[in-house]
Amino acid sequence: MNVLAFFLLCAALAVNLKNKKWDSNPESQQYSINKRNIYFPILIAAYDGGFGPGSSTFSILYFMENNSSYIKAAQLTRVFIFGSCAGGFIVFYQTGFIQWPYAIAMALGSTVGSQMGIMILPKIRTKTAKYLINLMICLLIAQTFIKII
Repeated sequence: MNVLAFFLLCAALAVNLKNKKWDSNPESQQYSINKRNIYFPILIAAYDGGFGPGSSTFSILYFMENNSSYIKAAQLTRVFIFGSCAGGFIVFYQTGFIQWPYAIAMALGSTVGSQMGIMILPKIRTKTAKYLINLMICLLIAQTFIKII
């Protein structure tokens, strides 16, 4: 499974490096609904539930590919990941695998972190954001590669 995560993260890095939408302001902020726009979020959410690392990056790249600015893509990703985590919570709650001290701490930390991120995000230059995302993807690739060997 780590091999799959490794290749998906490498693909995300390649897509991100090649993506020209970082430098442009998309005119349309409308999110169109078609079959592709239904299947990719399901795949990203399944990856998030199975592996986790990089799922926010995949979501940001997905929303940017659908004519969202970086800030709008990050905001939509917060909602998307919340839904993915809520689905995971329901499954773990039903099976009795909830460890409440960790669940509460993670929920509080995620809420505070999301609020801080949304407040700080508009102040970060797009070039810096792209560099940071590429750096995080490289670190995730390195971590996954180390687990493989």
